[in-house]
Amino acid sequence: MNRLSFWLLMCVLSVVNGLIFFQLTFAAMGRGISDVDNQGALLMIPLFWITAVILLVLLNIITLVDGRNIPKGTGVDPLAAFRFAGLRGREMAGRVIFLVIAAFLVYLALHFDHRARLLSAAYAITGGVLLILLYGWRSAAMKGRCG
Repeated sequence: MNRLSFWLLMCVLSVVNGLIFFQLTFAAMGRGISDVDNQGALLMIPLFWITAVILLVLLNIITLVDGRNIPKGTGVDPLAAFRFAGLRGREMAGRVIFLVIAAFLVYLALHFDHRARLLSAAYAITGGVLLILLYGWRSAAMKGRCG
């Protein structure tokens, strides 16, 4: 996949993931959270929204800038995180650790809100795919920087 279409896919996916996060937290803010007596604590949710927007903008800008290291005409492998051929021990261990952490984050996102299972599943899936795509992007940028 060429780098512009790959970056646009990551950008759209990050925005969709952010919108799902907004919807999940907005629903929680509307109904309240069990075992939280102080409703003022729910006012922290807009702070999470501001933080999420800043992080999404930074993520998209950083990946765009990092894409300068990917040579023109070079494709980006969206499944780079799953390719283990030719890796040495330390590289393989790092990739396995990344996949385990990504799987754990997807598992946590899946249980974000037990009342909104479909939105939680969508949040988990978009977040997991975004992590895998970010790995492929970063991998292509590092190859371009080193070689």
